[in-house]
Amino acid sequence: PPGAEWNTLPGSGHLIANDLFEDKLKRSYAAKFGAAALPVAGAPGSVPPVFVIPPTPTEDQTVSTCQPVTFKVEAVGFDSNDQVGLTTRNMPEGATLGKQEMQNPALRVFQWTPRPNQGGSHKVCFVATNLENGVATHCLNINVNNNGAMC
Repeated sequence: PPGAEWNTLPGSGHLIANDLFEDKLKRSYAAKFGAAALPVAGAPGSVPPVFVIPPTPTEDQTVSTCQPVTFKVEAVGFDSNDQVGLTTRNMPEGATLGKQEMQNPALRVFQWTPRPNQGGSHKVCFVATNLENGVATHCLNINVNNNGAMC
């Protein structure tokens, strides 16, 4: 509509008017936490970000040594003007998470090619935060089969 403010719809990359964007977020929160837990925009206290699934994987990943694993991690704040950051805990050696920017939604790309000495299970936790100290954590295992390959 003329004069509308626009934002990007999480998980799709499509532009959407801000009032519809906030309505979509509210429905996502209600579906995840129940209508009674629906936060009120501008209310005191912190409403944590929510991971967007997909593209954020929910299931453990299994790869072989020397085989790259790449996936997107996305989190969105409750208010369209919320600023969300993504970090990680327990990053395997050699893994990267892409460039960090505070935005809404926040999207980063996890990339890792396990070396021959990195076989086994690696628990990686992604942490989404906002400027009001809201925190959400999403963990998954990356299981690496040592196939004897040298890379």
